[in-house]
Amino acid sequence: MNNHTRQTLAAGLVGVVMATTPMTALAQSATSPAEFFPVLENVNFSSEQQSQLTQLRQQTRSQLETIVSSEQRQRFRQALTRGDGLWVAISVMQLSPDQRGQVRQVLRSSRQQLASIVTPTQRQQILQNLRQQWGNGSSRFQP
Repeated sequence: MNNHTRQTLAAGLVGVVMATTPMTALAQSATSPAEFFPVLENVNFSSEQQSQLTQLRQQTRSQLETIVSSEQRQRFRQALTRGDGLWVAISVMQLSPDQRGQVRQVLRSSRQQLASIVTPTQRQQILQNLRQQWGNGSSRFQP
């Protein structure tokens, strides 16, 4: 996998996780993004970046909520609560082809915005975290 593909994948995964983490989890603590997004572990963000990440997450979540139904969101959250992997949780939502296209468009935009927020060093740390998670056989996102 080339470096650009890895960076795109990392940004996309972070975007998905940011967009799908329940808002109540973020509101319960104002410490570090890594508490809610394990892939951001050991990535140091400035206060400005943390603010930008929060804003991006809220914007992405808002856009995604207009695409999926409340029933689909509930199935997604239930899958994550059961400990199912992120991809399983997405699958159980049973998105229509139109919804999949809209979700891809929102996440593509989020990924581009995320890339403008993080530094190259931070991107490298995120990629390293992803490699460690996948290398340990952990493909599950824990809410």
